[in-house]
Formats: sequence, C-alpha cells, structure tokens
Amino acid sequence: MGQEHIEFVFDDAKDTIIQRGEERDQPDGERTIPRCVTAFNAITGHKLSNCDGWLFMEVLKKCRSVQGAYKYDDYRDGVGYAALRAEEARMENEAKLTETASAPPPALSPPTDGSFKGCACDWCTHIKMLGKIPEDA
Repeated sequence: MGQEHIEFVFDDAKDTIIQRGEERDQPDGERTIPRCVTAFNAITGHKLSNCDGWLFMEVLKKCRSVQGAYKYDDYRDGVGYAALRAEEARMENEAKLTETASAPPPALSPPTDGSFKGCACDWCTHIKMLGKIPEDA
C-alpha cells in the first residue's frame, strides 16, 4: 500500500492542478498565484514573489492538516502547491540567469591607494595584460 499510495497522491495532485485549470479556463492548469500575489502586493505594499505565494498556500494546507480531523485534500493540495512552487522557483532562477548573462560586466576601477603591487583586481589584471604597468608592479 505504501508506494502505491504515494504514487496515487502524486498523480491525484497533478490531476487536481489540471482539473482546476480546466474549471477556470487556464490551459496550463492552476496558475492563480501571480494574480493573487499582484493584488496582495498592491493592497499591502509588500513585495511577495510568486514562490512566496505558493509557499503561503503550502503552509495554509499544512496548518489545516493539524487542525481537526484528517482531510485528504489538505495533503493532496499541499503536494500540488509544492510542485507549483518548484515550477515557479525554476522559472525565477532561469529569469535571474538570463538577467545575469545579459548584464554588462562590472566597471573596472583602479586601486584607491595608487599601489599596483600584488594587486589582483580586475582593473589591475586588465592593465597589466595590456602592458601599461609592469608585471612585477
């Protein structure tokens, strides 16, 4: 029963995400958090991310699961929200990597004390490579 039940919960969580999306005319399944987070941030002035929104929903389901009688959907939905948060975290990470890759390199600046001896900063290394200051300086 153990492994089969785990697989059942995972499959049921996935099916629930898809079903809720179909009920709400969303082709990718349940994706209401971006709208919720935007509204919440506008009302409160907070700066929650979409990941924070999914985490909030996970925590809500965990809190509900320890109050009162056992209710299966607290666990199924918790698994689903964890999966949605994982998806959101991946997308946020990819966006950060894209930003980093397209960002200009940091500006080079000389040492502030006027000494180049033993300095390995980008600026000194670059200037040494150009032959503008001796290698041993």
